[in-house]
Amino acid sequence: MEGTGACWFGAPGFVVLDVIEDGMELVVEVETTATVVGCGVCGRRARPKDRRWVTVRDAPAGGRPVRVRWRKRIWSCPDPHCDVVTWTEQSELAMPRRVLTARAERWATDRVAAIEGTPASIARGFGVSWSTVWAAVTRVGRPRVQDPDRVGVTDMVGFDETVMQPAHRRRACQGFCVSDGSHGC
Repeated sequence: MEGTGACWFGAPGFVVLDVIEDGMELVVEVETTATVVGCGVCGRRARPKDRRWVTVRDAPAGGRPVRVRWRKRIWSCPDPHCDVVTWTEQSELAMPRRVLTARAERWATDRVAAIEGTPASIARGFGVSWSTVWAAVTRVGRPRVQDPDRVGVTDMVGFDETVMQPAHRRRACQGFCVSDGSHGC
């Protein structure tokens, strides 16, 4: 049963077990609500075997860092002839072997795109390495940058002639002319 905490948490298929304020950050403990899962190879109904805690960083809430403790379920296949013995559940909340949730990856990418933070400063806030944030920004940002509809049709490209001028106080005349025929120095 998903309670109001699950709505607040905003991850379908999860229930909030506890919310802890530890003075430094908000810790949200969650688990999935799935009770029936099939084996990905043979299709037989899996049996729950165990649970283990996995910790990931989430996007900040209310200006505070958020740590998510996910009580992941380990499933087992009852078919003794199946190649799969056990597996750990997965979710779009956080992909396997990642330390940031999908929300945190999007949040970090939005901050870098808006020039509100560098990957290094965001990494410090999450308590992770620069390369972790940069990998997330690259993963989330690349499809955004490569989207042809993000800019639209270009009618004209302008050129600023000051770009071609030397960067010193007294610029020498470059010999171009303005509309009245005089030099544009």
